[in-house]
Amino acid sequence: MRISINLKTKQLRKTNTIKPKGLKKRFYAEHIAWPTIEEYVQKDDRVIVPVGSQEQHGRHMPVGTDWMIPYSLSQLLSDQTGVFCSSPLCYGMSWIHSAFAGTVCLKPETLISLYRELIGELYNHGFRKILILNGHGGNLNALNCAMSETVRLMHDIRIKIHQWWMIPTVQDICLRRFKALDSHAGPAETSVMLYLMPQSVNVHQMKDNKAEFLPFFPNPDQIRAIYPDGVMQNDASLASVDIGKKIVEACTDYLTGELLDWETSKK
Repeated sequence: MRISINLKTKQLRKTNTIKPKGLKKRFYAEHIAWPTIEEYVQKDDRVIVPVGSQEQHGRHMPVGTDWMIPYSLSQLLSDQTGVFCSSPLCYGMSWIHSAFAGTVCLKPETLISLYRELIGELYNHGFRKILILNGHGGNLNALNCAMSETVRLMHDIRIKIHQWWMIPTVQDICLRRFKALDSHAGPAETSVMLYLMPQSVNVHQMKDNKAEFLPFFPNPDQIRAIYPDGVMQNDASLASVDIGKKIVEACTDYLTGELLDWETSKK
């Protein structure tokens, strides 16, 4: 994908689309009817489940960033492997950002129950190998709680949980290019959005804020006071399309390997 900047309007414009390797069929929930899924699960019990949140991401990115990234990555994975991509879960545990307009937060107990029921329904339809791609770090505790109970009750299910920014090759890129790992609304997230969805990024509103967290558990109002623009402990202005491309490729290469480990349907 190539990005150009219109100097008159100063807006990013996508001039061509990502061309993933392998399969080009859109095997995502919004494109596939139930008979196709029923036929698919008879020979392949793998599924990709993107989860995220709706929360502020600075002045330069949309509140949907944390579900948009894992969903886009999941679609690329589906294109490359032929594995079914389920619909994204767009809400999560985002209370820390709730002083910013547009943030929608679920309670931990609600989210745990939601994750359990979601995976349980997929299990009931024959899926046994679940790759969950998480886009928001605040979801991880709820995911771990829900999945620990799920695997206790469903002995033949196999679950992998990945957070795209924690993939080793992605961390290597961040350390080389930014001299730090990404936090919230920082250069890695912004770079990925610039590559995948440049029309959703306002490059002129990128702010840097490297203030440290308080030495105690902060409430949402304190978070907004420390990070008034929403960028947390990062130099968002270091973002670039080129780095975003490298991160996306690192993610899809790594996660494709994770899915191919499960290639045989009933293994």
